[in-house]
Amino acid sequence: MTEPAPRYQEYNYPNFLAGTDEAEWADFQSRMRVGTTAPDFEALRLSDGATVRLSEYTAENTVVLEFGSYT
Repeated sequence: MTEPAPRYQEYNYPNFLAGTDEAEWADFQSRMRVGTTAPDFEALRLSDGATVRLSEYTAENTVVLEFGSYT
């Protein structure tokens, strides 16, 4: 006999307090639009922890930056 699938609660969006993050997100949205060239920045590469720059990848390739959450 198989067990029923677990039931998950819906995310509690009405009670989520974004605080200052909400203002920062609104500012970000007003500056970055589809097709806008992203400013060069440094980030940590997850595979080995090395510091890399966006410009290292855009010199010879097209790069798509995805902002969001898959959770």
